[in-house]
Amino acid sequence: MCEQVCWNCKKATGGCSWVDDFKPVDGWDATPTMVDDMEESFEIKSCPEFVEDDTKIISLRELGLLLNIDGCYIGLYLNGRYNNKKFEKKYKARLKALGLKVIKYKDDEKKYCQYGIKKITPQFEVLKIG
Repeated sequence: MCEQVCWNCKKATGGCSWVDDFKPVDGWDATPTMVDDMEESFEIKSCPEFVEDDTKIISLRELGLLLNIDGCYIGLYLNGRYNNKKFEKKYKARLKALGLKVIKYKDDEKKYCQYGIKKITPQFEVLKIG
């Protein structure tokens, strides 16, 4: 599946008929597709409800590549299961050097979470994720 316009929308975590109720949005440019040949979804190219967001959803693997740190350790650290001061110092220093802040999104039932990166300096604009 290609990059979705939703991933860069402020409503990606709520306030959108697709996100909240899995109902297609009236007026969007979307093509029906399958995820992993098992789950019906849409490839969304444009949406009338789209609101630009400077927070980008990112996988732990991508965050690890961006920071040059193993994504597994980042996941453990962000979930409070890896307390290592040396790691924490390196992680925070690399985020600061790139001008980024990590945002954690949890669903209401706390079954899973997603991570996003938010620019805190103009340097973010030159980064290519994904």
